[in-house]
Amino acid sequence: MTTAIAFAAVLSSTCSPSPSAPPSDALHARFVLLAQSPQGRTVAFARTILKPGYHCPRIIGGENAITMTPRDNPHGFPVAVCEAEIPFESDLQIETDGAPLPLPTVTPIAKRITVLGDTGCKTAECPLGQPAQPFASMAQAASRNPRDLIVHVGDYNYRGTGGKVTIKDPATGESVTDWAYDAGDGTKRSENCLQAADSGFVSQNAPGSDRPDAWEYWRDDFFTPAGELLASAPWIFARGNHELCSRAGPGWFYFLDASSNLPSGGGRQISCPAPRPKSNPIDSVVLPKPYRIELGPLHLIVVDSSNACDAFVTDEMRDFSQAFTQQLVEVGSLTVEDRETWLVTHRPFWGVQQYWPETSSGCSDKDEFSCINRTLEYALDKGLGGTLPQGVRLLLSGHMHRFQSLTFPAGGRPAQLIVGNGGTHLEGGPPLGRFSLSAAGVELQGVSTGEEVQSPNGKKGAYGFLEIDYSAQGWKGILSDPADSLQIVACGSQLQEKGSVCELSPGIEANSP
Repeated sequence: MTTAIAFAAVLSSTCSPSPSAPPSDALHARFVLLAQSPQGRTVAFARTILKPGYHCPRIIGGENAITMTPRDNPHGFPVAVCEAEIPFESDLQIETDGAPLPLPTVTPIAKRITVLGDTGCKTAECPLGQPAQPFASMAQAASRNPRDLIVHVGDYNYRGTGGKVTIKDPATGESVTDWAYDAGDGTKRSENCLQAADSGFVSQNAPGSDRPDAWEYWRDDFFTPAGELLASAPWIFARGNHELCSRAGPGWFYFLDASSNLPSGGGRQISCPAPRPKSNPIDSVVLPKPYRIELGPLHLIVVDSSNACDAFVTDEMRDFSQAFTQQLVEVGSLTVEDRETWLVTHRPFWGVQQYWPETSSGCSDKDEFSCINRTLEYALDKGLGGTLPQGVRLLLSGHMHRFQSLTFPAGGRPAQLIVGNGGTHLEGGPPLGRFSLSAAGVELQGVSTGEEVQSPNGKKGAYGFLEIDYSAQGWKGILSDPADSLQIVACGSQLQEKGSVCELSPGIEANSP
């Protein structure tokens, strides 16, 4: 009788919603992200984003219900983020006062991987309240294909990170309009990696700002359009330059960063410091350490390159790169030589784009192209002697609003894939198509798509996501533009013998430089 009563009690607590279970329509999003514990093991955190006024839900479906706890909300977002560590290989659900909502199952080995990046939408292109397009359509298409892992290489919030911000001084009432600090990616002095002394650090999140980081931008640019995809598989999130603390950094550390107050998350949730106007940008940089995700024979190391300026020309910039030198020293300590390792980082170590004298530093004799990323290259030279650890076989990045594949015939560098064509405006400048060139004295071969490609049926867009199938024998992938049902490139480790990790699909052409 005692056993029967105990069983009935467990069954009741598992199957009947608790009094505090929120309604299903109170959840803006539910997802699982992968992180590394202080002991080095790979852990999974389930997170929910709730409308205000509700308690954190429970996770049910296992032997015992798991209580989610709220994350710190130092910037006062009008939503609650709840989290809990969950076990691998378990069918779990978020408890609501109606039907429970399933969470993705976390597998210890990832064989099917989707990679995407740069997924937001510009303010003028997407009115507030409308989900970002074409990212919403792409995310829905990607959610229909079963995956073990989804990797986002950064830049989630474009709508809320426009260039200029107006800041009203609370004491004097005077307003100043300037460009928010963007770590060297803009064309104005105040956006540069190190600003002029008379300009100082400008943040969207300073007191009196007319455009502080806001939930509505995150909702419309990422969480609403990615809703089904978020709930379909575990994620690895990389931080992009649109998530700098001067831009949408507060939301990044609240919603998506892997740090946590949970013991398995390091016991300390990271957040952006209060902005310090007219200070050195270095003083406002928050740079979490790299971390490793172990998924059987494949390891992924996530490196925060959000503040690594693409170009630098001064001794001050070399001083600034010391922080990234230490990042790469950490990468060396995390790499296991007999495990295939992929680096996941927003800014590419190596990327090639059209050279603009006002904003670029050249990398060829004629300055026809600009190399990305000079800060990471310099840090790699100082931290690891110019060579990534032997186990690193592939670099996954975004940042450039295109797809680009680079390989290096002379060896010494892993292949670089840039998957930055996830929804925001595309780049149209050269190089496009297949190309071979010398950049900074290094021979490279590549494939690049941009604003448009030419198919047998006419001009098509080049938006897409990369679906990779991984095994011990290598990997292969397809980059597709689901809006036009167009396979743009075929990729794979076995293609490296041809001089390029990716090849344009038959019938596809792009204008070469």
